[in-house]
Order: sequence, then C-alpha cells, then structure tokens
Amino acid sequence: DVGATWRWWCSEIAALLPQGLRNALRSGVAIVTIEFADDAVTLRRAVDGESTEIERLPRTGLDAATLRAVVQPYLSRPAILRESFVLLLPETLALRRDLPLPLAARGDLGSLLDIELERHSPLERTEIYHDWRVIAEDRAARRIDVAWRIVRRRAVAPALELCRQAGIPLAAIAYAGDADWADGGT
Repeated sequence: DVGATWRWWCSEIAALLPQGLRNALRSGVAIVTIEFADDAVTLRRAVDGESTEIERLPRTGLDAATLRAVVQPYLSRPAILRESFVLLLPETLALRRDLPLPLAARGDLGSLLDIELERHSPLERTEIYHDWRVIAEDRAARRIDVAWRIVRRRAVAPALELCRQAGIPLAAIAYAGDADWADGGT
C-alpha cells in the first residue's frame, strides 16, 4: 500500500542522517538538511524521525537566489517555530585518521589535537577545519580511540558562502555519512 511505501521511503532517508540528529528529530525538533554532493544539492526536512525531500538542485549554475527560494517557506516562519538548518558535506572532502590516545587526553582533547595537527598536516591551522569523535574507550588499557577528520577550508568555503548569501542561518555542519555528531572541532 502507499502508506507502507511512504513510511519505508522516509525511514530510508532518515537512516542517512547522523544518529544524534535522528534522536533529536524524534523529540519533535524540525531540521532542514542541505546536502552538498558532487552533482547536486539535496534539501530535506526531517522531524519526528521522518525525512522528506524538499528539492534536489543541480550544483552546476546553482546560485544563492535559487537556494533561498527553496528554503524561503522555512525561513519566513517565526524564529521560535523555524527549523534548524544543517549543512551536510561529502565525506570525501575530509582526511580521516583514527588515533589511539591515552585516556587522560580525553579531558583536553581539543588542545591535544591542535598540537597533533602540526604533526599530521602540512597545512597551516588557518587553512583547515577539523573535528573529532571518541569512538572507543578502554578503561583497562587506559586508552581512547579517536576518529579525527581534517578538511581544507577552501573545500568547504563555496557551500558556506552559498548558504550565507542565501541568508540561511546554519546551526551545524556535518558530513553526509556521519552516524553521530562530532564531540568537538573547529
């Protein structure tokens, strides 16, 4: 039946969102995701664990006016009722490193990774964004495993600038394949 097909399709779309985002959606928070891929920008509205596609726009020739026209119905709502906007980037933009670190590093992971950045990247800190997430903790071995991602700012800049020009207030930036939100980053 059509209802079952619709529910299946929405659950498949929702599965593409990070787990933390899906949990937030179950609480009634509405989010509009703007997913930048190589060939298209896909906008989805998700609420209560269900996601529906708003529009799929070709990347070629996409301008701020077109993007703004698509999100205008969501931007025109009163601020208290307005959806949050999340920019989703392709995972391929980021360099990912899994780092085993001492458990004690968890307390100031941001500062430690800033120092490690100089060892792991030939780029200056001002040229990149990075984020991290603790993916495992072994108290017996006194160790944590951290998934660390580094992306060039110039790779992210076109998507950020397009959203800025369109007047879209971004609440977060994530990667399309994320299972959960990052624990921290720049």
